[in-house]
Amino acid sequence: MDDFYAELRFINERNASEQRLHQAIVEGNAAKAKHELRLTKQTLQHSDGHICSIPISPLRQFKDSALSMNTLFRKDIEQNYVPNIYINHYASRFTYLIEIAGSFDEVGQIIEKMIDTYCMLSNTFSLAAYTRPIQDCILYLELHMNEEISVEHLAKELSLTPNYLSTLFKKEVGKTITQYLLCRRISEACLLLRCTTSSIADIAASVGINDSNYFTKLFKKQMHMTPMQYRKRHR
Repeated sequence: MDDFYAELRFINERNASEQRLHQAIVEGNAAKAKHELRLTKQTLQHSDGHICSIPISPLRQFKDSALSMNTLFRKDIEQNYVPNIYINHYASRFTYLIEIAGSFDEVGQIIEKMIDTYCMLSNTFSLAAYTRPIQDCILYLELHMNEEISVEHLAKELSLTPNYLSTLFKKEVGKTITQYLLCRRISEACLLLRCTTSSIADIAASVGINDSNYFTKLFKKQMHMTPMQYRKRHR
């Protein structure tokens, strides 16, 4: 009976720690999330394999736990109104990295990277603080980033007047629509420069800037280096 209560306490403590871990992800608190991860790490690597009639290797069990965490972390930040358009790339990438990992240490490193990334997304892309019109506006900008977008066209799509939309956006976001869109285009270009081998011209076009020389000028003004210099530094 003592063993039963000891195991029950262990399960309750583990569940409480897991709940605190997920709450930290929602809050974007990577340090707190990693602390809670350390408290549950042993149970991740040594799950109750005896309840399954099919033998599973410890590494496979750890990978399955990491895949579950990937799914749960993305659901965590969805609670903070982080749109899937920001999440999908990273979630798919983590799934791939987990599957090709060859050791416990490698999977553990991926889990820590997942925590850093999902907390960054929660801190950077949460729309929770915005009113519905601005949430819709930001989502439209993200979905149509590679197109020419005028304030007039955007306002028409959202059934608002250009004046009202511009004023509300600046009030809530702290930037004009044009400034916000440029920042997001450069941010997306940085991601593509780090993660792909696409040409500068193709990356510029994919973020809605068809003149690669103009793109380089804008990029250098914001990042204080050329796109090629950025790529070399972050490879």
